Amino acid sequence: MSNLPLMTREGMGSQWHLDDLDVYYENCVTGGLGSFVIPVLDWQGFAEAVRRKLVLEIGSAPATGEVMKAQYTSPSDYDCLIGEKIWDRNQQIWSEP
Repeated sequence: MSNLPLMTREGMGSQWHLDDLDVYYENCVTGGLGSFVIPVLDWQGFAEAVRRKLVLEIGSAPATGEVMKAQYTSPSDYDCLIGEKIWDRNQQIWSEP
């Protein structure tokens, strides 16, 4: 599986921004043979990142060998629950009187 983490800071999603979203994707989301992450740092690079992603996916050979299950967890020290923690933090802020 390949991913394009959008690491821009514009717009309404700034309260969800994660400086190392690409690292989060590498450690907690993306997995399997031939998987990769192409971070999008600004909107000017979005089209090129999509093109590169498609070229890499179309040009890659079919997956062979061991395939990781969806429940696979990487042996890293990265906090894969960071999104849930940000959600909880924002929920507390929004529910304050």
